[in-house]
Amino acid sequence: YLNLASTLAATRRISEAILSLERILELSPRHARAKAEIGALYLVGGCRSEARVHLEAALAEDDSLLEAKQNLALLT
Repeated sequence: YLNLASTLAATRRISEAILSLERILELSPRHARAKAEIGALYLVGGCRSEARVHLEAALAEDDSLLEAKQNLALLT
């Protein structure tokens, strides 16, 4: 599902990419990278509050995710 989400995002099918990532979270609720990717997609889409929620959740699971840290910094 992660590779599918990446492909969908690359082709600007953002809603479908988010759905794919949410499927990962259904199977593995603590999947930090999926949370970070959802946050990044919301950020790109201009949904700042949703982005913040997902990025903070990702970092709560794995505080070593550099991209999530960088994306969160863009929101401050």
